[in-house]
Amino acid sequence: MNKIEKKPPWKLRAGDFSKSKVHAPQDWRFQMFFEYLRISPSYNLASECKNEAEFIKALGNREKAKKVWRTYQDIGNVYGIFYRDWWLKNGLKLFGTQTAKPITKTVLRFSHGKDNKSNIQNLIQYIETDYSKQGEPDSLLVSIPLGQKRVKIMKQLKLLLDEAYKEPIYEHQTIYKLTKNKMQYRRLLGGLRLVYFQCYKPKDALWRVALRAKISHSHGKLDPDSKTKDRTLNSSKKVLTFMASRLMADTLVIAENAAQGNFPSMNETSVKSFDTVYLGEKIKKNNAWEKVQKANFSALNIGVSFE
Repeated sequence: MNKIEKKPPWKLRAGDFSKSKVHAPQDWRFQMFFEYLRISPSYNLASECKNEAEFIKALGNREKAKKVWRTYQDIGNVYGIFYRDWWLKNGLKLFGTQTAKPITKTVLRFSHGKDNKSNIQNLIQYIETDYSKQGEPDSLLVSIPLGQKRVKIMKQLKLLLDEAYKEPIYEHQTIYKLTKNKMQYRRLLGGLRLVYFQCYKPKDALWRVALRAKISHSHGKLDPDSKTKDRTLNSSKKVLTFMASRLMADTLVIAENAAQGNFPSMNETSVKSFDTVYLGEKIKKNNAWEKVQKANFSALNIGVSFE
């Protein structure tokens, strides 16, 4: 018998990306979007305002405030809630396609020596049911003679797909859409870590924060808690300070774009610096809340079993 393991209820799982009438790709950037909203100064300010008029006055930028307020109304609160709970409540419907999930399946099978004309009715039925529920995605109707070797069939299918993808493929519209660019996970995670460690010790020099956040491998051998003054290390400290300052500035821009519904994006936007003391208190309070919730789940022995 296979060992049964329980997945914590706050952990996202594959099935959370597809429900009966909505589906989304399994993309790590969805959670990054959620995390960047948590550190956005304007998004946090919106969460403390009672209405749009109050927020516009507080932010001092009417155009940006309207975008952020709309995002806040759609996304909701990102503190005091687990990412998985937020995803199931709001994320999936905002980033997902409002149709059944398209799947590759056998629609018809023609057999030698049989009257295959009757199968046409099965094709019509498929178009009117499954194909319709899936939002009528661009598809190929392919004939695969089963008498061939699998290797040959797979090679032929690859050629057909290569040819098909040369044409534009229709994409269903979603309420929110991730920005297509080459921004990497490592960079986004590094920015988050840098902000969190700065909030942990707001008065620390940036080079110390950079070391704790591990944003550099080549200059990461210093001791972030060292109190000794060593002039031979000044060069590395200056490099780390420069790297951290630049990454902090980029992270702020990305967070403020996220607050306006664009992620991940480095579009030019007005920004206010991180209030690391205020943000640190929010993070500390949220961590304490999560700790209590996880302890409660553990006490109740709640989880999902997999065999």
